[in-house]
Amino acid sequence: MNEFITPDYLGTFAGMVAAVTALTQIAKQFFKVDPKWISLGAALVMVTVCKVLPHPPGLSDIFLELLNAVFVCGAAIGLFETGKSAVRTLSRSSTDKTR
Repeated sequence: MNEFITPDYLGTFAGMVAAVTALTQIAKQFFKVDPKWISLGAALVMVTVCKVLPHPPGLSDIFLELLNAVFVCGAAIGLFETGKSAVRTLSRSSTDKTR
């Protein structure tokens, strides 16, 4: 495995969600803004760079890419919240077992 993230991987929904989640977690350490806004900004940038710039878009393409950015943002937020909830549940259960 020579490359962890490839342009082909970033062009997929899962790749964009993973990249937006990682970028949001890094960026929230530097910016005192709600991470949901950072996630939306990151999703818009990722969709623009990966989908819109390589091909000249029409009006319907721009609308679809904005919609895709919203879906990527929502999935990235959901991924983070699910992971955070799982860690809380695991830490509670391990704390209860040690008592």
